[in-house]
Amino acid sequence: HFDDLRFALVGDLRWSQKKPYNIGLQNFDFRLSYLAGTVNTDIDFTNQLIINSLDVKLQPISIYKTLHLLPDEMAEAIAEEHQIPLSIFTELETDATVSISARLLKPFNAAVDGLPCLQADITVPESYLRWENLDLNKLKASLTLLIPDQNLDNAVLTINYFDLSGPATSLQYKGKVTHLLTDPTFEADISTQTSLDRLPPILKRLFQGSVSGTLTANAR
Repeated sequence: HFDDLRFALVGDLRWSQKKPYNIGLQNFDFRLSYLAGTVNTDIDFTNQLIINSLDVKLQPISIYKTLHLLPDEMAEAIAEEHQIPLSIFTELETDATVSISARLLKPFNAAVDGLPCLQADITVPESYLRWENLDLNKLKASLTLLIPDQNLDNAVLTINYFDLSGPATSLQYKGKVTHLLTDPTFEADISTQTSLDRLPPILKRLFQGSVSGTLTANAR
């Protein structure tokens, strides 16, 4: 829980008397309990706060540890507010981790710009996930969020891949989402495969005799 949090900072701080209002961080590592990462940035506050460059990389974050870090009262409040089962916080088993990196595409003026132009990449390496009746022996994903300008509606979310596999069925999804605010538009390429001989017994009983083989479907 939060009582176990530890904080650490290690890295290079760049500062010069010739540019006293300019600060840079190079390979600046930080850690907050199990959350860790590296920051590279250049900040100028001569007249206004301007972030000339920013590159942040988080080390893989454990989904299991994150869920169990929350105090019971907070988990209950989140479950109630968002109408999700409380068992997600207590019974979900997974070795999945999330890696996040983000970088500015151009300088950000905090006094003028309402939104930073950036690219963020999110990756979940191959892992397993079990929760109640859900049993995924393979889960992996890669997403990219691009915010090219001050208009958030121009942002593009690209699903590079989103793969799920269970005992009988696997799904591969990739696509793109645009116009996030005004009129969300989805472009998708979906493939599924079902091993008929691995279907649950309750479904096999719907067929007379034995079933085998693989059922494949694709949609765009």
